[in-house]
Amino acid sequence: MDNTEQKTTALDLHPQGDQFASLLENIPGIIYRCKCDKQWTMLYMSKQTKTLTGYDPQALINNKQLSFLDIIHPDDHVKVEQAVRFGVEQQQSWSIEYRIVSQSGETRWVHEKGRASYDTSANVLFLDGFINDITERYQAQLKLSRQQSLLESMSKQGQIGAWEIDLKAQTLFWSDEVRAIHEVPDDFTPDIATAINFYKPGYHRDKITSLFDNAITKGESWNIELLIITYSGKERWVRAIGQSEFEQGQCVRVFGSFQSIDTHKRLELESDKANRYNKNLAMLTVAPQVQSSNVQEVKKLAVKSMCEVLGVQRASIWIFNEKRDVLFCHSICIKGQGVQSSNATLNAKDYPAYFKAIYKQNLIAIDNVETHPATIDFIEGYTKPFNIKSMLDAVITTGDGNLGILCAETVGEFRQWTQSEETYLRSLATLLGSSLVSQRRKATAEKLKDALIQAEAAAVAKSQFLATMSHEIRTPMNGVLGMLELIQLESLPKPIETKVAIAKTSAHALLGVINDILDFSKAEAGKIALENINFNARDLIGEVAAAQAFMAQSKGIEIILDLVALEPSYLCGDPGRIRQILTNLVSNAVKFTHRGEVLISAALKRTKGALTLQITVKDTGIGISEDKQQQLFSPFMQVDASTTREYGGSGLGLAISKQLCELMGGEISLKSAAGVGSEFSISLNVTQAEQQVHYIPTVNINQLNILVVDDNETNRLVISEQLGHWGAKVALAYDAAHALALCKAKLDSKQPLYDIAVLDMQMPGMDGIELCKRLKADDNYKHIPLVMMTSIAGMEGAQRYSDAGFQAYFPKPVTTADLISALSVISSNNQQETLPLVTSGYISSLRKAKTTDLAAVLLVEDNPINQQVSTLMLKKLNYDVTLAENGQQALDILRGYEQNHFKMVLMDCQMPVMDGYDASRAIRNGAAGQQHKAINIIALTANAMESDKQRCLASGMDDYLSKPIQLDILKAKLAQYEGVDL
Repeated sequence: MDNTEQKTTALDLHPQGDQFASLLENIPGIIYRCKCDKQWTMLYMSKQTKTLTGYDPQALINNKQLSFLDIIHPDDHVKVEQAVRFGVEQQQSWSIEYRIVSQSGETRWVHEKGRASYDTSANVLFLDGFINDITERYQAQLKLSRQQSLLESMSKQGQIGAWEIDLKAQTLFWSDEVRAIHEVPDDFTPDIATAINFYKPGYHRDKITSLFDNAITKGESWNIELLIITYSGKERWVRAIGQSEFEQGQCVRVFGSFQSIDTHKRLELESDKANRYNKNLAMLTVAPQVQSSNVQEVKKLAVKSMCEVLGVQRASIWIFNEKRDVLFCHSICIKGQGVQSSNATLNAKDYPAYFKAIYKQNLIAIDNVETHPATIDFIEGYTKPFNIKSMLDAVITTGDGNLGILCAETVGEFRQWTQSEETYLRSLATLLGSSLVSQRRKATAEKLKDALIQAEAAAVAKSQFLATMSHEIRTPMNGVLGMLELIQLESLPKPIETKVAIAKTSAHALLGVINDILDFSKAEAGKIALENINFNARDLIGEVAAAQAFMAQSKGIEIILDLVALEPSYLCGDPGRIRQILTNLVSNAVKFTHRGEVLISAALKRTKGALTLQITVKDTGIGISEDKQQQLFSPFMQVDASTTREYGGSGLGLAISKQLCELMGGEISLKSAAGVGSEFSISLNVTQAEQQVHYIPTVNINQLNILVVDDNETNRLVISEQLGHWGAKVALAYDAAHALALCKAKLDSKQPLYDIAVLDMQMPGMDGIELCKRLKADDNYKHIPLVMMTSIAGMEGAQRYSDAGFQAYFPKPVTTADLISALSVISSNNQQETLPLVTSGYISSLRKAKTTDLAAVLLVEDNPINQQVSTLMLKKLNYDVTLAENGQQALDILRGYEQNHFKMVLMDCQMPVMDGYDASRAIRNGAAGQQHKAINIIALTANAMESDKQRCLASGMDDYLSKPIQLDILKAKLAQYEGVDL
């Protein structure tokens, strides 16, 4: 068969097929054909598939490795399927942009354009299309869109827009922001005339008109800040910038920017105003009229300044009467007329709304007097006649109340008052108020001077009265207590002993009341001086509790101490005052508790480097109702009168405790309820002391030579008896001159000077301080330690005595224990250590002398029960007891020991074999050894008659104790002969 023609045709078509294939491969995109099934099974994909997707076309044809759907971005699947489906159904081409994910994971944007092929029956044969890479174009568009969005955002934030006038077409274009600045509606069409008319009439409109004319005629540009009136009627500051464009010498276009600067401009204007107002106020402050408090001239100056600075037409000053229901015009300034006087008045009954407003507010800004509620009553009688439209009123106030009004008024025009204007007028009102107050102060200055002189005289009189009363009361009290103490040292019949004890208790109670009154007076006058002494807080609290234990036990209640949290316990503060506060609280707790317990707890709290001592006293007593608690810390106040009648007391204890707590940087508080007890808490500022214990040294009082100087004979007698009873050698001087003479006599006779001198403060001719200065100024006497004892109770503080050179200070009446302890501390110092001023507080912070060995005592007693009782007492007092059952055994025991082994002998009088009288005579005669001839012998006798005492002394005994023996009396007697403090 001849196929030459077919072969020739095939040869002719072959180059064309190659050209078509080459054309497909060179097109920079993917050409595809696929089935119209769910997977879009690819039948053909051009080689550009590899470039765009990274996948070889063969991997996608017939879905060998994956389908084309797999590389379409998951978020775009639905969009692509819908677009293709719609095109197929409508027999239309589709055009869609979407993302694909390449083999490397890169996301690229593509544009696909395709169309379906149909047979004659409209059945879909294939889907053919073209996919082009548009990533770069898309990113450029995205960048452009972002820049456009940013530009629009910046335009809105900066409130700046663009405008353009086409003079050829006579059209005006406003950007959206320009329209927003003018507040025009959406359908508003601006033109050149209406644009000019938005500027505020007058200067602003004339100015923009002139600038526009110069731009189109001369080509001048502009950049200016002007006011417009927006479509809604608001004033707004704008910055208008414009420039023109010319063609062949003819202006064809004017364009520029338009920015709202209202907020910034108003702040700038307000700042300028505020600076101007402040400058004016500063000038007024230093004005001569203000400095000299010339009120009349200050008023004129103020109203004149108001007119000038605020730019108002009227300014006035109105002053209240005493009842503050009438205002009188004192000065008025009218623009063009100057400052004038006026007799106008405003009465509260005529203008109630206005007066109500100024009573309630310190400043009233009235923009429109015709509508403001405060001036509604003013319209016919005040604002209309003067054509007043706006008012700004500032109230002149002082600590005594409102003095008057400053009023600024505009005439013929309404005004919106700004904050800086309000601040200026308020400041001017304050300045004027100060001048008015200064004038009143001058008027009352002389009265105040007179009152001050009278007050100072009263204070001096009060101090003198308290000093005098202190002296007059304490002097006899010293005699009373001193004599009672001396009497108690003697052997007394039981009825007399009871009466003396009652008298002594009553005297101490009276002294407590006196001390409370004087302490309260000193606290009120601010003359309580605190000591700063190291002390052991545990010991102090324990001693206070022990002092109240007897009273508590007698009532069947228990005192409990909780000092676990008191660590460290060595503190530095005023232990005397702390003891005073705590004693008051604990004694009250015991006094007002009939059953249950009193709990004393203490703790230390550190806050910001400070140390606070917290003590709580909680009882189960009668309690205090809430309505009575507030008055409890007031002086001379108790819960009610029945409390005073039942329990006694001056009502000063808690008031003084409160003042002392506050003086020590702390406070006192109370939690209580009637019938359930009370809890008092105190907090005091202290510091941590060095962890060392100071002891009262052991000194033999018998070796001390003491000078007592006092003009009061009773005081001299009491002190000399007390010191003499303890074995000291005492010289008495009735005044300072006598004391100096005694010292000179010692010096002239070359005898040892006095170990200590005790001086009274109040003496005629030369008081105790002057005598101290004389002694300290003399090299012969300056080393004599000096003790001040005064009946004035130290109203001026103990510091004065310390500065003068005293080593110790005590207010009368001083206890024997404190006096002996002070003498022990001073006499044992030997100038080797700088001591603080020795006071009762300092003594209370010390412990008794350490003893490494127990002091040995020989007890001579035949009765077994008495042996047991006496031995227990002596051991409790820290003595080592050796027992002898009769006088002969005592002699035998003494012979076996060296001198000073036994501190003393306690000798019973009635014993078998050899009684106490014979044994004492034998010891004095040397029968127990020469080393014991001078040993102290104290009789223990059941006989309390004076003749019994004399018999004991005659037999060689040094002293005696009557049975039954009491522990405190035994303690005092032993301490007397051992030479230690009580």
